Amino acid sequence: MSRSVLSERLSRLERAGLVARTDQGPGRAGEYVLTEAGRELEPLFIALGEWSVRWLFGDPSPQQLDPGMLAFRMAEKVDTSRTPDDRTVVELRCRNPSERHWLVVDPSGATACSIDPGYPVDVVVAGDTTELQRWFIGRRTFPDALAGGAITITGPSSIEDKFPRWFGPATPWHDTIAQQAGRRPSLVPEWYGIRTSRASRQSPTM
Repeated sequence: MSRSVLSERLSRLERAGLVARTDQGPGRAGEYVLTEAGRELEPLFIALGEWSVRWLFGDPSPQQLDPGMLAFRMAEKVDTSRTPDDRTVVELRCRNPSERHWLVVDPSGATACSIDPGYPVDVVVAGDTTELQRWFIGRRTFPDALAGGAITITGPSSIEDKFPRWFGPATPWHDTIAQQAGRRPSLVPEWYGIRTSRASRQSPTM
């Protein structure tokens, strides 16, 4: 969902007593945490989410697509045990809507930037925003997206081949989404393997 919709819904949950906003200090965004009442609802929402994935889940509408939020969620799900030891910068070139964002990844974690952080870019990942989100949430494998030209990746082979494995499951229902799409669960290593020949890849353009 878009950042404005997310903010509005978090505010409603806060007023209802289900989440509380914590102060992270000057210049830092606050963090929302579940209250005791919210934690008691967690099993119910997990079950509801599982049901919705099986029966109602579909692609977001164009109005719901937010490349900035996608970049933020990707940074949030980076597993630094799988990333290079040195700082690595990924440029995301999204289309429909067209935006550029950056992921700055190092052993301490990952940060999503909507403004060029000023570091040399190591790898460029480009594609339609819908297709990037479909891959990230588990509806399509990275190799399939590459083979179909929906996503392109340009950079050193040492990064290209491992990039899809940098991320943990995007949601608690990641494996259910994959299964609904006729896919393997995300925790099976082969699920992420890139088997597409680099010769068939296209260079990303904007």
